[in-house]
Amino acid sequence: MVRKGEKTCVFASSGQKISGSQTTAVFLQDLNGDGNLDALIAGVEQADIWWNDGHGIFKRSDQHLRYSNRHGLAVGDLSGDGHADIFAGTLEEDYTVWLNQGRGTFQAGNRR
Repeated sequence: MVRKGEKTCVFASSGQKISGSQTTAVFLQDLNGDGNLDALIAGVEQADIWWNDGHGIFKRSDQHLRYSNRHGLAVGDLSGDGHADIFAGTLEEDYTVWLNQGRGTFQAGNRR
């Protein structure tokens, strides 16, 4: 029920299909510093970054991150440089940190 003076939101499908293997996790974060929420989508064998063009249209990046259903992912500024980084831990107690080099280029940093 909408009360007087409240605004309502109407959602509609963009029609875009984002392909990939079975999705196990999705994170929305500005990964390239352009002010738009990008998508980190984890599948069965890898995680892919999809760039948002600012109009809700996504394009898969060329960068793929090693990932399996035995990983847990988190996104945040782990290095304190203002760029969102990616953390992946596994059941075997090892982990990988992908450090954002700015503009959405990630490089494997700490591994254990």
